[in-house]
Amino acid sequence: MYYQMPTIKTEEGKPLIGNTKIELVDHLVYYYRNADGSLIRPSTVLAILEPSNVHLRPSINKRIDLQKIVDKYKAEED
Repeated sequence: MYYQMPTIKTEEGKPLIGNTKIELVDHLVYYYRNADGSLIRPSTVLAILEPSNVHLRPSINKRIDLQKIVDKYKAEED
């Protein structure tokens, strides 16, 4: 989900979230923890957010499809 928000564009051509990648990483490492309660390393989050590291993100069938949600919301507005 956090990978998709900066990449999906609104009708105005802006990303769903206007934060930079570093701001997004800072947010995630501050507000989230690993399952064991340990801190998440910023380098780990940066690696996951890289477009080439698809294998680090959830598989397609387990991923929240934000584009589908956005499209459904737009259809309901019309």
